Amino acid sequence: MADITLSAGIRSNLISLQNTNDLLARTQTRLATGKKVNTAIDNPDSFFKAADLNDRAGKLDSRLDSLGQAVSAVRSADQAITSIKSLTSQLKAVAEDAKGETDSNVRATLGTQFNELLAQIDDIAKDSVYQGTNFLQGASVATAGTDKDNTTLTVQFGESLDDSTLTLSGITITDSGTGLTITGGELGISSVTIQENGGTSDATGTSTQVNFSGTSYSGGLDAVIANIESFETQLDTASKNLANNLSIVTTREQFTKEQVNILQEGADKLTLADLNEEGANLLALNTAQQLGVSSLSLASQASQAVLRLVG
Repeated sequence: MADITLSAGIRSNLISLQNTNDLLARTQTRLATGKKVNTAIDNPDSFFKAADLNDRAGKLDSRLDSLGQAVSAVRSADQAITSIKSLTSQLKAVAEDAKGETDSNVRATLGTQFNELLAQIDDIAKDSVYQGTNFLQGASVATAGTDKDNTTLTVQFGESLDDSTLTLSGITITDSGTGLTITGGELGISSVTIQENGGTSDATGTSTQVNFSGTSYSGGLDAVIANIESFETQLDTASKNLANNLSIVTTREQFTKEQVNILQEGADKLTLADLNEEGANLLALNTAQQLGVSSLSLASQASQAVLRLVG
C-alpha cells in the first residue's frame, strides 16, 4: 500500500483503530480461554512458572490413584484379619470343648471341626489378595518359584520415582503341614503354629499334630489352646501395624490432594484472567472501535471536500 498516500489525520486514526482491534482480539481470547497468559509470548516468566507448577501438580495427582489402591489393599488385609480372629475364637472354643470331653468319638468329631476351621483360616489368608498384593500370605505360598514378594508393597508419595516412599509389609499365614503357622518378622511377629488334629501320638510340641481322640490328649490340647492365644496376640500385633501404616498412607493421600490444589492455585494466579475486568475491557474497546470508525470517517471528509471541488 506504499503507493497510496494517506493524510496525517487518516493515518493517525487508522493506527488507533488497528491498536483497538488488536486489544479487542486479545480481550476476546482471554474471555474465551479464561486466561491472561495463553502462550510464552504473552508473558514468558509467568507462562513457564505456571507450566512448572502444573507439571508438579500433574505428577502428584498421578500418585493419588496408587495411594487409593494402597489404602484398599491394607483395608482388605485388615478385614481378613478380623475374619480370621473370629475363626480363631471358634478354634479355641472347640479345643476347650474337646479337652473337657471324655468320649473319644466326640473328641474325634471336634477334631474334624477343628481342622476344618484351620483350613478356612488358610483359605481366607489366600483369598485376601488385592491387585496382586496379599499382606497375609508370602511369596513361598502364593507365588512359589518366583522372586516376587507379594506381602510387601512400596507406596510412592513423591513427584519422582523413589523420591519419597513407604514400604508396607505383611505376614504369612499358611498350612505348615502339621498345623497353621503365622510368621512375619517385618511386623515383629513371632512364629506360632496351631497344631492340627491328627497323627498317632499325643505330642505336646508346638509344631506337631495333636491326636484329639487319643488317650492322653489333655496335655496336647493345653498346648493347642496356648498356641491359639499366642496366634491371636500375633494377629493383634499385625492388625495394629497395618492400622498404623493405613493412617500414614491416608494422611499422605490427603496431603497430596491439598498440595495438588495449592500448586494449581499458584499456577492459576499467574495465568488466569479477571473475567470481570476483561468484560469491562470488551465493552470499552467496542465503544472505542465504534468511535475510531467514526473518527476515521470524519478525518476522510477533508479529502472528500477536495473531491467535490474538483468535481
